[in-house]
Amino acid sequence: MTTTLANFQSGVCEEYGNLITGTTTSAGAAGGTTFIDTALALYPDDEKRLMESYFMPTSGTYAGIERQITDWVSSTTTGTTRAFAGQIASGVTYKIMPFAPSKITEKANDAIKRTRYLFRVIRDDSTATREKVSRYPVPSTIIKDPLQIWISRQSFGTQTIDACTAAWTESVDSDCTVAVDDVDYQENNSCLKFTVAAGAGAGDILATQAISTKDLSNDTGVTFVIKSSVATAAGDLQLLLDETASCASPSETLSVPALTANEWQVVTVDYAGADSDRDTVISIGLKYTTDLGACTIRLSEVKSITDLPKDSLADQEQWEQLLHWYYEADSSKVYFPYWIPANRKLRIIGKGYLSTFSVTGTFATDQASTTQADEPEISHLYALTIEYLYRDQYLRAVGSDKDEIGKNISFWVSEAEKRGQEIRLEMPRKTIKIPAFSYGGIGA
Repeated sequence: MTTTLANFQSGVCEEYGNLITGTTTSAGAAGGTTFIDTALALYPDDEKRLMESYFMPTSGTYAGIERQITDWVSSTTTGTTRAFAGQIASGVTYKIMPFAPSKITEKANDAIKRTRYLFRVIRDDSTATREKVSRYPVPSTIIKDPLQIWISRQSFGTQTIDACTAAWTESVDSDCTVAVDDVDYQENNSCLKFTVAAGAGAGDILATQAISTKDLSNDTGVTFVIKSSVATAAGDLQLLLDETASCASPSETLSVPALTANEWQVVTVDYAGADSDRDTVISIGLKYTTDLGACTIRLSEVKSITDLPKDSLADQEQWEQLLHWYYEADSSKVYFPYWIPANRKLRIIGKGYLSTFSVTGTFATDQASTTQADEPEISHLYALTIEYLYRDQYLRAVGSDKDEIGKNISFWVSEAEKRGQEIRLEMPRKTIKIPAFSYGGIGA
């Protein structure tokens, strides 16, 4: 399960003992410096729960934007803040929090990164085996050496979309040349080599190729092997499939996962478009969505996956555990020193970190971001976050305030440690490797 940033911020404030929510009952000043809510009439002018707290609309034009409260007048139920870009209207829902919401996010992410208790089990089934390939990248979400690797007992069916043994000529960008490479390849004794010049720009379709009509309407995705001379992020390159010539209006735009420079990688990508949009595919293409500079891209046979074996964690008879492999830390790959049949799924299981809350874009967008923590882990994160918030206050406090904050830090350090002791995530048992093991499974 996951927890949204909006809920996490509220939870921290509730643990702290100070969260006010409500709805404005009248429009504030035209300049955006005030908000009004008659339901707050019970709070006196010097109410500490309001003064120097933070007002954040949760609906309307300024949802997710925080402003510190600088004044409160009980008789008019009017709060004054640093100006928003415009008027706070009537009927706007809001939260009032004792800490800046952005500061809660910052300290929450610190807590997620620093805790030594919180991990999650990653089960990744995205890797497909290929003929004559013995090394496969470990998913980036898994920390170092996997705990277990399984292989599907059944192979999946494929149909070739393009063998990549003849240069693409349907359309070729002026800043790209396409040739056949019979030296550095993975399958079929050759592959395609795209030499991209520095003049190529983001969004260019490097090349396309006309293919015999393919009905992919009942298929589930594509698998291919690709290599780039430069590292890429997910989506920097896209494989296109289209029912019109030259991939003029792609039926499928398939983002290539992140690639490590100068390494062949097996890629499997699920179809995302409507089945009916790929029942008469006649063109395949490679798109350069990000300006990567001058580079060389190699592409080996592109296949469509026609069917998959049953895939259920509870249905273990569909999978067989592999009992020996080497983890290559430098390249973050696993190497199998024995033959593995092609067209199988690998299930790679390992330990992963919790994802932090998003801090990019506008803060309103961030409110919907999530972390994988749930109870009881989330309770531990609350305590750590409050501890870090108090530590931040301690650096700016003076006199008796500093002494009081110091006591609160001690309490929350103890509370975080107590809650942390209750969290012990049971990880899958690490494989006891058998050096003599050689796969010879059912259907091989």
